[in-house]
Amino acid sequence: MAVLRRVIFVALHIAIYSLALFVISENVEGITIGDEDYSDIAINGIVFISGFVLWVGATIIRPIVNLIAFPIVFITLGLFKIVINAAILGLIVLLLPYINVAGISEFITLLILVSIADLAGSTILTLLEK
Repeated sequence: MAVLRRVIFVALHIAIYSLALFVISENVEGITIGDEDYSDIAINGIVFISGFVLWVGATIIRPIVNLIAFPIVFITLGLFKIVINAAILGLIVLLLPYINVAGISEFITLLILVSIADLAGSTILTLLEK
């Protein structure tokens, strides 16, 4: 039973990331997922894969980097976490060629909106878990 709850928790987290990326790409000019040549089914698959990669970055890579960079995070009173999150999101955008970000201001917008979605999703899932 506990394994099933964990699988559902992971699936909901991936769905939240995917939905956030889809909404951001549809509403923020300069951030696109895929090209106009892709069909709707292909875009949905790309959004799901992007959400999965974002979940892996947030769940596996971010804690490891936070642990390694703990002295710097401690000295800067946690402000270095913004740099870590930006670096991980930038790496994801670089690795996934179908996420197109036009410039630095769009990247900062993407970073802020994905962070808000991550916070909201984690809060909602924590409340549902209890």
